[in-house]
Amino acid sequence: MLGLELVRIRYRSGKIIPLYIDTEDPQLLSMAQNLIILYEEYKGKTREELQDALKPILNEGKDIIVYRGFCKLLEDLCSFETECLADPIETRKALFAIASRHHIEGSFDREKILEEAAAILQSTAKNIESGMYADLKQNHILQEMKPISSENLLKRYNTSLAQSILLKATSLQIEIQEKNSKRYRQLFRAIKFYRLLYQIKGTMEDGFMILLDGPMSLFQACHKYGLQMALFLPALLLCEGWSLKAELVWKAKKNYTLSLDYKTRLYSHYPDTGMYQPPELAQFEDRFRTLKSGWEISDECFLLDIGQEICIPDYRFVHFSTNCVVYIEIFGFWHKAALERRMLHLKESKHNLLLAVSKNLNVEEKLSLWEDKHIYFFHQVLHPKEILEHLKKYCTENP
Repeated sequence: MLGLELVRIRYRSGKIIPLYIDTEDPQLLSMAQNLIILYEEYKGKTREELQDALKPILNEGKDIIVYRGFCKLLEDLCSFETECLADPIETRKALFAIASRHHIEGSFDREKILEEAAAILQSTAKNIESGMYADLKQNHILQEMKPISSENLLKRYNTSLAQSILLKATSLQIEIQEKNSKRYRQLFRAIKFYRLLYQIKGTMEDGFMILLDGPMSLFQACHKYGLQMALFLPALLLCEGWSLKAELVWKAKKNYTLSLDYKTRLYSHYPDTGMYQPPELAQFEDRFRTLKSGWEISDECFLLDIGQEICIPDYRFVHFSTNCVVYIEIFGFWHKAALERRMLHLKESKHNLLLAVSKNLNVEEKLSLWEDKHIYFFHQVLHPKEILEHLKKYCTENP
């Protein structure tokens, strides 16, 4: 994703207009290809060496900010690692201690200090010298870069430009009429996967209105939540028939709007995974089944009408002997108001719904917890035995 200093926009009547690039521009395609080749050539070299090689390129031409954006995206595709035989911190401690002693004794021979440190750390003077600051960012070694074509780099740039602007969103309103029902499920799964605060209204026939809280609306302007919001956009780009309006708080805390739709010609770089499920949820299913509890667990559940809203359950539990059905929704990032709103709608619902709420994803200044049969608070992962105790309460109340 681009940093805000690389975002190219203009303002028009309270709107922010992204300055997208022409993805078929020959000059930009040529520059993108040259940069990709350069990054590939610098595998095995330090980040500092790579940056030095880039300086002449990034200091010429009218599209310097665009070129810097290309570099940011390429760097996101790279993996850098520390290469050294000894721990750099321990190496520095040993060297500084030896150098200090030599200085007190009135002598300072660099080679002798390196050799003495090498003897202590069971290494060589050459390795000690090269590894002393190997953990500093500029000395990290470029190991790999995920492959990308120049055409896809230009497409990724435009998508990243829109994503970066969304980091300043207070809310996203999405209207969608997707003909393919599987796309809906994929989209709603993405909302859950990125743990976004959401409200959904509508039907499969008429389409849906989705309201997502933005990072700038939270009590604590959470960078992690903002990143999740931006990462959600490529999942939306896989769909058809949608429009998006984002309310933004931009520089100097001025309010603007950003509008996008499926005709904007933004491209998703996400694989069309359909029914992807995070591994921790798959593990929870397996662990729950080992309890042999008399409950059948399934993640084959779509949308649940809970009165004034639609919710997206993660699991459906059915008790074998009573046919009691209980749904579980794993709440993502949350604050007290969002939780209270969902609880109010639950009272109007005919469904048994248990909210699994992570204490770690509270974005309010103070953690607000209260006892309610519809809420299960957890830290890192769901615990099957604790979930089972909650399910038994529903089974007792609904014989």
